[in-house]
Amino acid sequence: MTISARTAWSLFLRVLDLPQGSEVLMTSINIPDMVQIVKEYGLVPVPVDINIETTAPTLEDIKEVMSPKVILIV
Repeated sequence: MTISARTAWSLFLRVLDLPQGSEVLMTSINIPDMVQIVKEYGLVPVPVDINIETTAPTLEDIKEVMSPKVILIV
């Protein structure tokens, strides 16, 4: 158990030990500071749009920003 979602996210990224420069797709609906934590691990946050009705990204939106460097989708 961790004390917050931010702590859990940081611990998760530390354990994964992802290569520097790897990309993380992130929607705009997120916990504050999650993007900053991604950056602190040398990862690159990539914004992905969401559908306003479902608050989820569409497959088309994900495909639009996908690259070989994408390693996580949040």
